[in-house]
Amino acid sequence: MNRFRESRKSNASLIGAFAAILLALFFAGSAILVLLFGVREYEATVRKSSEDFSSRTLLTYITEKIHHNDAEGRVSIRTVDGVPVLALASVDSGTEYETFIYEYEGSVRELTVTDENGWQLDAGEPILEVKGFTPEELEPGLFYFDCLDSKGERAETYVYAHSVSAGTDRSIR
Repeated sequence: MNRFRESRKSNASLIGAFAAILLALFFAGSAILVLLFGVREYEATVRKSSEDFSSRTLLTYITEKIHHNDAEGRVSIRTVDGVPVLALASVDSGTEYETFIYEYEGSVRELTVTDENGWQLDAGEPILEVKGFTPEELEPGLFYFDCLDSKGERAETYVYAHSVSAGTDRSIR
């Protein structure tokens, strides 16, 4: 009879150990699956984030550049070789600089120069590939930017330069 009890206890402890091992394997497998799904989601998020440097990001960048250079007469839209150019003038350590942001050959470009003369449109550093980029000054100090990026996403924004005199009508056409 003792043998029978010992055999039952031995079988019970063997079944308990087997169940514990199965449970541990189940949890380990579940943890690995959760990690794999998490890694896949993280990779997709990083890929989308790197691809999402889009027209909205560009317009936010331009807005910040305008606000940084917001002083009387330092922000303007000019036409260079038939291309509309956002011109931002600044002074650093007594040297005057101009930064130009414009579209050329399918990309928005940025170029900073110390002398307005002698630069060419192809000299700018590409920021974003686009299908279209339009900077306009609707009225003194009120700028409009329209951008169609290479993926076909359109974004537009209005930026008001605060340095314009207080008597200027701020209505948008």
